[in-house]
Amino acid sequence: MWFDDLRKECPFVRNMHGLHWLNEQLARHEDLVRSVLHTTDTYLLDRIAELRAEEAVMSRGVPDLVARQRTLLRRADELSPHYRLSVSVDEEGNTQVAIAPKDLRSAEVAPVVVTGKVVFSDDDPDSSSEQRRYEQAIAYGEDLELQGRYLRGFRIDAPPELGISGPLPLDALRLEAQREPLEPVLGAQLSVMGSLGEPVQSIPLFLRERTWGVGGTILRGADLTGLLSLRMQVNRADSTWGIELAMSDTQEYPTPSAALPVLRLIAAARSGAVLCLTIGPRAEACTFQATVAEDWMDDSFRIWSDLCEDLRFIQDSTNVHFPIPGEITAGDAAGVHQAARLLRGEAISIGIGPIALEVQPTAAQVLERFSTGPQRLVRARDLTLVLGSWAVDIGTCVEYCTITGASNLAEARRDIEAGRSSKLLLDLPDGEKVLRQLLKHAPDAWLPPALGRAPNSHL
Repeated sequence: MWFDDLRKECPFVRNMHGLHWLNEQLARHEDLVRSVLHTTDTYLLDRIAELRAEEAVMSRGVPDLVARQRTLLRRADELSPHYRLSVSVDEEGNTQVAIAPKDLRSAEVAPVVVTGKVVFSDDDPDSSSEQRRYEQAIAYGEDLELQGRYLRGFRIDAPPELGISGPLPLDALRLEAQREPLEPVLGAQLSVMGSLGEPVQSIPLFLRERTWGVGGTILRGADLTGLLSLRMQVNRADSTWGIELAMSDTQEYPTPSAALPVLRLIAAARSGAVLCLTIGPRAEACTFQATVAEDWMDDSFRIWSDLCEDLRFIQDSTNVHFPIPGEITAGDAAGVHQAARLLRGEAISIGIGPIALEVQPTAAQVLERFSTGPQRLVRARDLTLVLGSWAVDIGTCVEYCTITGASNLAEARRDIEAGRSSKLLLDLPDGEKVLRQLLKHAPDAWLPPALGRAPNSHL
């Protein structure tokens, strides 16, 4: 080896400790670096120039600020051969210094060690829940913040060039999980199984990251839309595992077609149902099964599933496509369902009589029409479905029913004779309802010849 040849030429060379060791020694003995790379006069002049620049007014504005920032960053990077320092200021004006290893061996060669005790007292009402959170974070690598009342005797031991070793008084301690992106992303399939073991509903999932602790690991992922997130916790000691599913609080809502598979799956996952999670390609797949908790009962997902089914049909029928409106609620389900039924050609009931009809003094003949026995009443209107900031033109609808008479005919006649408008109350036969239907689907027998079937016709 070249090192053996060097030892033959230079008898004083005995051992090779490597570049990390050399960098550490040079960081501890800056005088050696200066003696080799700089003269003393050069070093002092450089530092005096930097000091004067720090104390000077930033007359050039932003360019001076950028120059000083670069100098500080360069000096901070020279502090340690093992750790990189970055400085920031939080919203309250506190200075924060982040210490990160420069390479994978830094923590091995020159570790930063924090020691202390975490103590949970029976006198503290929050102690039990905080202890469970702490144990969970240590076991599986989750984020955690502990208040100072649980911390005792903390100190930090770090490489000397950092200058931070010693007692560590803490108001709080925050542990952040070491999140490892999964590359490539791990594909999975989540299914709700039927009584015969067949999938009733299923969706693809993508596991994108994992965290780990002393007791196990947590895998995290989501479906294509980002609506459904999955958290899978695996215990390393006994190979037990558990799955948690949650609807994400997203500001970017998908289209009804994209959201439907997720909503159908959750609606099918009733208490006692079996969930099956298959991870990896078919040839190497790992399958996990779990039973939905008995206390799980949320019919709202079935309502949302039906609402999105109707909304998808409406969009396909009208060729007006848009994401699920953020303002939509389960209370909008009835209106959306009625619009979908109309587009399917169905006749829907819009209520039971009596019907109020406004009659003007110039239309007195209308009163006589309803005094001669049962009459057909047909009226047309354009129907628009409004959801948040979106409006969908459903089309021209007709509303029709049979009228047996008017309950306040005598009173209405007196109003008309006195030159006043009157509200005529029209009665329907017992059990009969007012029906609404799209004009193009309405029965011919109910349509007056003047109305016809032109989509833009109005009465």
